[in-house]
Parts: sequence; C-alpha cells; structure tokens
Amino acid sequence: MRSLSVERVEPDLLSCTDIRRLRGAWKLTWLARYYTQLTITGLSHDHLLAIAPLVNTNILWNLGHLIYSLDHMLYDAAGVESPLPDHYKKCFRPGVTPVELDYMPPPEEVLKEFDGQLQRVENDLRADLFKHYKPMEIAKGVRLTTLEDVLGFAAAHEGFHAGAISNLRDLVT
Repeated sequence: MRSLSVERVEPDLLSCTDIRRLRGAWKLTWLARYYTQLTITGLSHDHLLAIAPLVNTNILWNLGHLIYSLDHMLYDAAGVESPLPDHYKKCFRPGVTPVELDYMPPPEEVLKEFDGQLQRVENDLRADLFKHYKPMEIAKGVRLTTLEDVLGFAAAHEGFHAGAISNLRDLVT
C-alpha cells in the first residue's frame, strides 16, 4: 500500500476583511475562490491526485480547470496572451479528464497558480489589460458580453467545481 504524502495543502487564504472591500461580481468571484481554498485545505498532494473508483477526474484537475477557464474567458476574449503555461489548455480544457492525460502539472505548480490567479487578474483589470474584451459564447446560448458577466459566471462555475471538489474530497480521504 502506498503511503500518503505528508505535505498538506495550505492555501494563501484571502482574509474576510479584504473580501468586504470588494463589490459585485468581483466580490462573488473572490468569495467562491475563498470557499474552494477552504475545501482543499489540509489535503495531501496524493489526495489531490487520487482518482476514486468509478470517477474519471480528481481534485487537481478541477483546480486546474478553474484556473484555465477564467484565464480563457478573460485573456483569450480580450486578445491578450494568458500568462499560463501552454500545457494548461491541453490538460484542463472542458472535456478532458486526467485519466486520458499522459502529463499533469505537479500539484505545487497548480496550487501556486490557483492561489495567485485572482490577484494577478485584479492587477491586469486595473492595468486595463482587457480593454479590448470581445463577447464570447461559452456554450450554446450562453454568451458573456461584459467583464462583469465573465466574473459572475466564474463565481458560479467555481461554486459548481467547489461542490465537485467537496464530493471528491469525501471519496479520497
């Protein structure tokens, strides 16, 4: 039997004081990220990588998918190159599962990006990096026309995956 890694996930949590200063969809996006961070706190890297019986995904894939999706909806739609490594698209785009991949980024890389992504996006929003944002259809009949739409959808999307992560956590711990 393989032993679990002793390194535990300890996200860089945003304090509630910081969340109170935010407004609108941006606040919801931060709250959703905070909740997801709480959901993974204390898990080992082995827990993040574990694929439970009858399940084709893991916690790490869900985290990477959230990272990739937000960057795709913001950077790609604005015609700006995402700072994410190229392999994030291959590994974390919709429809891909970790069971079919021959490579997954290490947990340390994904966790670092997950913890820092919203601060990076906030800095890029302040720098007006997304000024050429063009509406995008993310699914048939689902069109995001403004940055506020993107952030609102990102919060809902993160909430969905936080639920999936919570369920996976129960299966692998």
